[in-house]
Amino acid sequence: MRTTTVEELRILQGKPRNVRNVCVLAHVDHGKTTLVDSLVASNGIISASMAGKHRYMDSRSDEQERGITMKSSAIALKHTYEGDDMLINVIDSPGHVDFSSEVSTAVRLCDGAILVVDVVEGVCPQTKVCIQQAWTENLKPVLVLNKIDRLVYEMKLHPLDAYVHLTQVLEQVNAVMGELFASEAISKGTDTWTSGLEAADDSQLYFSPEQGNVVFASAIDGWAFNVSYFANMFAPKMNLDPVEVRKFVWGDFYFKGNKIVAGAQEKAKKPVFVQMVLDNLWSVYEAKDKEKLKLMAQRVGCQMSARDARHPDHRVQIKALLAQWLPLANSVLDMVCKDVPSPANLSEARVTGLMSSQLATFDILPEESKALKKSFMGCSASDKAPVIVFISKMLPVEKRDLPENKPKPLTSEEIARRQQLARETRTQMLEKAKAGIGAIKMSAEKEETKADVVETNEEEELPEINMSFVAFARVFSGTIKQGQTLHVLNPKHDPHDALKRLSAGEDVGPHVLPVTVSHLYILMGRELEAVDFVPAGNVLGIGGLEEQVLKSATLSTTVACPAFTELQQAAEPILRVALEPKLPKQMPRLVRGLKLLNQADACVQVLVQETGEHVIITVGEVHLQRCIEDLKLRYANIELNVSDPIVQFRETIIEPPKTDMVNEAITDASMVKDIEVWTANKGAFLKLQAVPLPIEITNLLENSRQQLRLDPFKIKEKLRCGPNILLNRIEGHKGSVWTEEGAYGSTFINGFQLATFAGPLCEEPLMGVCFIVQDFKEEGEVITGQLMSAVKDACRKAFQSQPQRLMLAMYTCNILANADILGEYSLFSP
Repeated sequence: MRTTTVEELRILQGKPRNVRNVCVLAHVDHGKTTLVDSLVASNGIISASMAGKHRYMDSRSDEQERGITMKSSAIALKHTYEGDDMLINVIDSPGHVDFSSEVSTAVRLCDGAILVVDVVEGVCPQTKVCIQQAWTENLKPVLVLNKIDRLVYEMKLHPLDAYVHLTQVLEQVNAVMGELFASEAISKGTDTWTSGLEAADDSQLYFSPEQGNVVFASAIDGWAFNVSYFANMFAPKMNLDPVEVRKFVWGDFYFKGNKIVAGAQEKAKKPVFVQMVLDNLWSVYEAKDKEKLKLMAQRVGCQMSARDARHPDHRVQIKALLAQWLPLANSVLDMVCKDVPSPANLSEARVTGLMSSQLATFDILPEESKALKKSFMGCSASDKAPVIVFISKMLPVEKRDLPENKPKPLTSEEIARRQQLARETRTQMLEKAKAGIGAIKMSAEKEETKADVVETNEEEELPEINMSFVAFARVFSGTIKQGQTLHVLNPKHDPHDALKRLSAGEDVGPHVLPVTVSHLYILMGRELEAVDFVPAGNVLGIGGLEEQVLKSATLSTTVACPAFTELQQAAEPILRVALEPKLPKQMPRLVRGLKLLNQADACVQVLVQETGEHVIITVGEVHLQRCIEDLKLRYANIELNVSDPIVQFRETIIEPPKTDMVNEAITDASMVKDIEVWTANKGAFLKLQAVPLPIEITNLLENSRQQLRLDPFKIKEKLRCGPNILLNRIEGHKGSVWTEEGAYGSTFINGFQLATFAGPLCEEPLMGVCFIVQDFKEEGEVITGQLMSAVKDACRKAFQSQPQRLMLAMYTCNILANADILGEYSLFSP
């Protein structure tokens, strides 16, 4: 039974300092969703005995079948910390690499991250990716070392060996944090490569049990603890201060009488953590006698239920004892409340990072936009504060599951009226049956139904869409209200231009759209709770935006607000298939279904080839299977023919050969040709050439997902993300990259992007190509559409004038296995 009402959550939403927004990140199968189940059970939403089995946040049937999370989903939980009621918005995210885009949508809305690591598997590839994403978004991470029960049951380690193993896993995690810190610190150095590293502060960087940002847990058994718990338990027995004891529970310390001294490893002594913590845990796990477990329960102040005491499986009794003694939710949520900052304490780095676009840093924003920084950091919910909301993705929800469409409880008057109507209907049916009218009418109705079926089969119409979209969002400033009108800010929105237009009394421009908020929701996992308003600092759902927002967007009451930076994707879609309906007349259903899929999935790409084929591009096989199932069962509701998967190529050019086919030197070393193109109406002329980029520059462009500054080429402007470059060498502008500022800047960029999106070889994206604009002249009227087409055609012709190559995708993977199963040819097999 739920222990928290919607009204209580509403009240807590108005206290931003008592709000925490946190996401759960981990490699696949490291125990995220099981851990979240225990957190959900703490609010009575599910039974504590079902935690780990229910998988409450996995609402899709394929998630339950596969046992993996495929989407990010949020739930609002109430927790009491040091006497204060706290509201914790927990977002469970996938760990599978195919759904890493869902992790990106989660981290953008949060201030902290719960990093879950399986102590047996340690740091895995996706663990590093999650840490990288949290670091990029300036989140405060806390660590949960999970599945400690596996050290007992599977690895069969003794407490001392388990302690050594735990220290190694902790070092692995901290090594990743150190790499990220060093990389960022060195990049900020000015004099030498060490200056930035020496000046940076890393005191709060690493995970350390004595600092309280590490919890040891077994989510499947429902228990967790930090070192403070055992320090508070044993300090009175030793007549010591618990705060002082906490500093020495973890580390190279051992007991010497009633004192704790350093040098456990040197003196071959049992560390404090082993003696105080692990020995006690191992005693519980290794207990086989029910009476002994009951005695242990009494010593730690727990009462085992009669049902658990009678259970024949002693593992159930162990789980019941540990879950009562060391409840997981208390330890994890206490750590979140203590270490994760509230929305009212956003760091300056995070605010400037959100407000800086790919083409403009925070410094060059207009003064009206810079003034919004105070609203961000103050997290004010007053009516005077500007409303600023970021939408990270669109959640597909069946219309029947929306709160406004659910049946409402009937009043006593309505119940009485329906009962009276039922009695009257029954009386009429009895009278007609006696007269034989009922049978005739039923026969006639059947004939009409048959006729309708025949008529329907002759002409198929598109069925009504039973799917709606709810925006997955967070309020950063102000209070969003139902019925409020806001601006949807397109990624190309320029505050400078919009404010200039507004001051001149003109329309604010094509990149700003008005939208009315129809519904607001508190996200509760599988359910939605309707509310009238949501103040700053909270995660929420917004209804009625599916026509204005495709995947992500920024909402605000002021056009001075810049569009938030785009979400950073850890994996790019490369696996493509062509789709067609088995029945050709159902093509309209497929087209509409693809539009819905494109909006519902944060990473999928939907294309229509020049041949008319409908193509979807996904990250991997599991992602592809989910998309196909969604089309068949949810969005299109038709049977599909799916082609074999094809991995995308990349088109590129190489340096011209220096020798010919008979190995003689080519005297004309310059094979770079200038391509001259006129617009269709002869209003403009341009000349450009294509040259290959050095592999180092190509790799830099491909790997960088943020703004780039290439000093060796004296390129001072920020570049768009992509593995190609458009260079401006028109006289008077040499050495600069095209930007959207200036005459025809956006037109040249759009033509360049069209050309690089689909190359001339086989309509695959280009990679590692630099297009250099040598000349541009206006000879008459310049039509932007014609100029865009001319730029695209010139780029394609310049590309074709050079030696062309196709590039294959390379697949890399890490295989983890224990030494005893590597096989007889392994160097490390026993």
